[in-house]
Amino acid sequence: MLNFGAFLAFMGVNFACFAQFYLGERPGRKRHLLKDAVVPLVGFLFCLWIWCNLSKPSLLRGAVWLGAGLLYAAIKTRGFRGRPLTMDFRDT
Repeated sequence: MLNFGAFLAFMGVNFACFAQFYLGERPGRKRHLLKDAVVPLVGFLFCLWIWCNLSKPSLLRGAVWLGAGLLYAAIKTRGFRGRPLTMDFRDT
């Protein structure tokens, strides 16, 4: 189950890099196809390949855990209409 979440997170980071640096509007910054698009997408696809090849019990348990978390978040935010709870780590 740990790998289920970890590889989902790695895929998210790679896609976020692609979206931020290749698709995002950045005045005065030139886009580089290799480092801004190809490398993050290859990383995403590699993590997706590993994630898809996890054992069936890991995928099932991870999906159930993810569903439970989404259900809990939906209940706590009244159908995602409210803000989720946050933690404040500032010194008081």
